[in-house]
Amino acid sequence: MRGPCVRWFLGDRALVLESGAEGLQLAVLDAGRLAEADRAAFDVDVRDLDFTRLPYVWQVETQEPVSRPPAAPSVPVAAEWLTLEASLDAVLRSLAEQVPQQFTTAEHLGFNIAAGTRKVGVASGGSGLSVVVDDRKPSGPTLAEEMRRRGWDRELVGWWEHAVLEVDEVAHAAGMLITELRHDGAESLQGLRTDDVDCTSGYLLLPGLAVAGS
Repeated sequence: MRGPCVRWFLGDRALVLESGAEGLQLAVLDAGRLAEADRAAFDVDVRDLDFTRLPYVWQVETQEPVSRPPAAPSVPVAAEWLTLEASLDAVLRSLAEQVPQQFTTAEHLGFNIAAGTRKVGVASGGSGLSVVVDDRKPSGPTLAEEMRRRGWDRELVGWWEHAVLEVDEVAHAAGMLITELRHDGAESLQGLRTDDVDCTSGYLLLPGLAVAGS
């Protein structure tokens, strides 16, 4: 990802602070034209989409100021698992890079992806980025040795966690989430949905996550 992007909206104007190849840039833009440019970036066949080139893959809406920004576009639901893994990789990488710079140690955000009763999740905050999987199921928990073999570090009351300590680890973490979603037989990506979307600083939007309800 290119780095943090912060937007403030007032009427038909947008003040945009973003980090690019030339360093920090501050610009005043027409809000309507900015929204059109965003929609054009998202309006691509999801199979051909380069998630790293989207204007943003997640946003936090604090509802301040009162003048709300234009509605955020979103990518279509993924048609196959590799596309979903690429979108997860982009979201995780952005969270790993940006949340420590924009959030205090007391703030956090997170979301789950549900496939029937199976859930995986992402949490990011002052303690860093983690991925989790819900191993509570009628047939009983998976053996601890097996969960550790699949990359999970520690048990948390029926859930298992893997801490993503470095930005370079996000691709592996995204792969772990996909593996767990498919482990119990989830074959249709159309049946996946986001769940328990949470943010202490406002409302979390996930326009770059190719899952229904994002």
